[in-house]
Amino acid sequence: DLDEELKLLNVENAVLTEQQIFRVYLVLQTVSAIARYFSGTTNSTRQEVYPNIFHLCEPITVSKQLLNFIKDILDENGKVRSDASPELSRIRKTIHSLYRDLDRKFNAEIAEYRKNNWLADSTESVRNGHRVLAVLAEHKRKIRGIVHDVSATGNTIFIEPEGTMHISNEIVELQQAEKQEIYRLMSELTAKIRPFL
Repeated sequence: DLDEELKLLNVENAVLTEQQIFRVYLVLQTVSAIARYFSGTTNSTRQEVYPNIFHLCEPITVSKQLLNFIKDILDENGKVRSDASPELSRIRKTIHSLYRDLDRKFNAEIAEYRKNNWLADSTESVRNGHRVLAVLAEHKRKIRGIVHDVSATGNTIFIEPEGTMHISNEIVELQQAEKQEIYRLMSELTAKIRPFL
């Protein structure tokens, strides 16, 4: 059911989401496959066996250009492809590289603090979208960083180490840039789809 997508396409400057455009794509693919099933002289038997479906499908055409517009931006799972634009490719490569840096730096911090027995058994966690160390409360002043949470018992403090904060901040900024670039791509793609309404 594409009612929602079709209503939005009727609204000037409205932008479809990745999921909405992918639903449009799946419907177009299905209709295209049904039309192919009945097309050509070799398929006249099918036309005779299924005359009602054939007559419903006969006037339908699906634009290959429209399918290609969508395939250039979305992958087979309906997610925006990294190569959909040079900017998105650059952003995602940088994020990937920063995650590797963050991993390396974070593991070095864990190794250092584990030697000193400052960490809880769980060692690390994620709080508020940030990778944090699970620090024993009595050692919280020995680790420089931002406190993101405290365990229910108060025995464990979750600290984002100072050495990884700038990398985490860069990742967050780039993730925002990624969202903006995806929105720009969806806006352009919606504008390309609109004439086929």
